[in-house]
Amino acid sequence: MKLDDLIETAASNLALSPGDVESVARESGLTVPELLDQFARTVATRYLRDEYSYGFADMAMNQLLGFAHGETGPGLSDFARQVYDAFDPGEYIRDGETADQTEQLTRELLGHIGLVGGR
Repeated sequence: MKLDDLIETAASNLALSPGDVESVARESGLTVPELLDQFARTVATRYLRDEYSYGFADMAMNQLLGFAHGETGPGLSDFARQVYDAFDPGEYIRDGETADQTEQLTRELLGHIGLVGGR
């Protein structure tokens, strides 16, 4: 299993298993927190490049948050939390807004994070 497999699993609304996350981290030469940051960076970067749809990226980030803040999870770094928070407003279309407007907000918020080193 690789990082892309973890992202696909999460985007499919399936919980990330600690064993899979630890295995991918180990194979990548990263700590689990570093892998979670790479996960968030990859999702954000690919979303901004239109490689991932909003729904795909949002679900992946929701599952990442669930894993990170689960019973044995390590939590999210400030960076990964900012990526999650950028997708969160797009889940709710307010009166007078369109889905395009909420996705534009997500793109603007991601633009402020600084995704240096994205894949």
